[in-house]
Amino acid sequence: MRLRSSRRALAGALILSAGLVIAGPRPALALTPTPLHVTKQQDTNDGACNADCSLREAVVAANAHAGPDVIVVPAGTYRLTRAGRGENHAMTGDLDLTDDVTIRGAGAASTIIMGLGKDRIFDVRGGATATIARLRMEGGNPGNASGGAIQIFGNATLRRVVIASNTANAGGGISDGGTLTIAGSLVENNMTVTGTTNPQGAGLFTTGPTTILASTFAGNTTTGAGSEGGGAIFTTDSSLTIRNSTLTGNTADFGGGIDTTNSSLVLDDDTIQGNSSTIAGGGGISHFSFNGSDHVSIGNTILAANSPENCTATANTIDSQGHNIDTGSSCGLAGTGDQSNTPAGLTPLAANGGPTPTEAIGIHSAALDQGASCEPKDQRGVPRPQGASCDVGAYETAVATVTKPVASTVHVETFTVAWNAAAAGSAAFDVRDRRRADGTTTFGAFHPFKKGTAAQTSPFTGAFGFEYCFSARAIDRGGHAGPFGPERCVDVTT
Repeated sequence: MRLRSSRRALAGALILSAGLVIAGPRPALALTPTPLHVTKQQDTNDGACNADCSLREAVVAANAHAGPDVIVVPAGTYRLTRAGRGENHAMTGDLDLTDDVTIRGAGAASTIIMGLGKDRIFDVRGGATATIARLRMEGGNPGNASGGAIQIFGNATLRRVVIASNTANAGGGISDGGTLTIAGSLVENNMTVTGTTNPQGAGLFTTGPTTILASTFAGNTTTGAGSEGGGAIFTTDSSLTIRNSTLTGNTADFGGGIDTTNSSLVLDDDTIQGNSSTIAGGGGISHFSFNGSDHVSIGNTILAANSPENCTATANTIDSQGHNIDTGSSCGLAGTGDQSNTPAGLTPLAANGGPTPTEAIGIHSAALDQGASCEPKDQRGVPRPQGASCDVGAYETAVATVTKPVASTVHVETFTVAWNAAAAGSAAFDVRDRRRADGTTTFGAFHPFKKGTAAQTSPFTGAFGFEYCFSARAIDRGGHAGPFGPERCVDVTT
């Protein structure tokens, strides 16, 4: 038996001038439930979650208890081997979640749940609220049904998960008919196939309110006969908000990146690049509103090199919030700071820091310092802005700053130089210096002081009678260097 809650009645005495009064019991204290710990990787179901507890047994136990539960899943590969689609009590096939639960893995690289093509992996039933975090869902396939990795009818939050290589009729990765939040997650290489409904939304098919934060959708593909819309995301009759996220390399017949039907769409600080529509419609965004009342709001977003064009939309339904980049002119952007027919200067998708891959911007990109009113952090968690203003898109280029020497004059030839940049924004630094003789106005050429170093401080030896100026640039985990930051100068004198 697991402890769920306790009541402790406490009495207190209060001495008043009128006599002695005994206080009544205090309200019960709400205790966090004791976590259910998964202890083995085999997909058994003996009706108990004790010292010998599978993931399925933990889910069944959580469903049986009224109230919230926590399931802790350690590192390992968990294969769902109990075949039997269409059963909704987690006995066979997918793991049906019928009550409020948090399922927490040890990290998406180390906790892996595999569907083995027998069914989807999770099914959040109506009335349930589920948070699934820090794990990978792979190989789910519900057959002629929706939601390759996960189907949602209740409320779900997916946090720092990877949903990869799953297959379904609609929603190759995720099918949402409830309320969904995705944060810090990667949805990649999922696909749709022919079934009883149109094969739409290879990454995500949603008919419920959905919010996507700091996440990447990459390489998702709709295939099969029918109206194949939404390589990354298909949404209908609902609302979709995407912030600080990257959609790249997704493919569909219509709306390679996003296909919306009678739904509102909000894009803030996003990068939508290199998605493809193979028949018609915007490769980046394809938006249809039956009566024109559903709009697309776009701000601080890059729409780049989507094929055959970046946007198609019902007339007068795209609202620019300004500071966007369109590498063509199909989005019809005319807000403050918008740039059309402008190259974005993006680098390929890579692990540039943070939990999800991103596309860095080059040091000569038109996105650099051209944003406004951006999110306080970029997709990786790097603080914004780094330069004069924030960058357009999901990636903020880190700017390194030289912090020492503090004094403008030193009286020693050897002194300390130090530099830093925003957390998560850099893995290494280049540091350079240049000098001029006292009494002159012309600096010599820049010289590399440190190159590709992870250090943030070093002694430097100069010569008396010269002024030295130092500047640094940050290099992210993908090897992309930002611009050199401001100089800090010091005069070396006796």
